[in-house]
Amino acid sequence: MHALANQRTEIDSSGIGAQFPLGGIHETGTYVCNWSGHLLRMSETGQPWGGAPFFSILANEPLFLTKISDDPFVPVSKARQIASSLDVQVNF
Repeated sequence: MHALANQRTEIDSSGIGAQFPLGGIHETGTYVCNWSGHLLRMSETGQPWGGAPFFSILANEPLFLTKISDDPFVPVSKARQIASSLDVQVNF
């Protein structure tokens, strides 16, 4: 069970506020890594923003992300604001 399992989160019809396992992200948008608070932007091609076509993260437990926006270009200040309203801790 991940660390934020007991937190109350409001999820809207577009999936904002929903939590996904790291390998289960298949939609364009902006996500916050629940284990670290880092921001992850997914492009239209399904690749992480920043040019790297592939990445691998290994852990002893499932890694979950919270979707905060359908827009991968959401400004950082707005991303922090949305995450705060969803009680998601950030580190960006």
